[in-house]
Amino acid sequence: GTPVFSDGIVYAGFANGMLAAIRAENGEPVWQHRVMLPEGRSELERMVDVDSTPLLDRGVIYALAYQGRLVAIDAASTQTLWTRDLSGFSDLEQDRGNLYLTDARGTVMAIDKRSGKPLWTQDALLHRGVTAPVRVDDMLVVGDREGYLHWLSTEDGRLLARLRPISSAVTAAPRTDGERLYVQGRDGGLVAVEARPSTSAR
Repeated sequence: GTPVFSDGIVYAGFANGMLAAIRAENGEPVWQHRVMLPEGRSELERMVDVDSTPLLDRGVIYALAYQGRLVAIDAASTQTLWTRDLSGFSDLEQDRGNLYLTDARGTVMAIDKRSGKPLWTQDALLHRGVTAPVRVDDMLVVGDREGYLHWLSTEDGRLLARLRPISSAVTAAPRTDGERLYVQGRDGGLVAVEARPSTSAR
């Protein structure tokens, strides 16, 4: 995942399941934390890459490992606040109280930041190659490998709307400026759509 910088420290995940804090001015390690220990006999079974970008919020850093765990760590003390067994490689989204993510199978879910407790899961998009979610007010938007965008409620995960603005796979989470969503397909096409769906987008 992409490294995150805050207050002179760079936070980065690695393919061995480690999350590290590194001093930006000289590269000195501040701490390392193992998100997941490799297990299994084959190389595939032992993959525990921290591929999602670490998310830092109010002194807590959240990290997700493939075939591993979602963890919340106090960035100052390195104390583990909670862990949740999950497998994923897409970036995390957030609001003040919750984390939102897509797991390795395509389940979209909400996790309480304070406890790590799942609040809801949405399995309707399983195995569709769903992207990481992006938040638009009280909604989440994800893309899939068929070129569709799906809008979900942040409150309970219910599907609100669907639109196919592009004919090739959406391989990265849409970007938003609050008014529009910008979506790029695997074939190189770039499309802008309204961030809030109209009733005709169902």
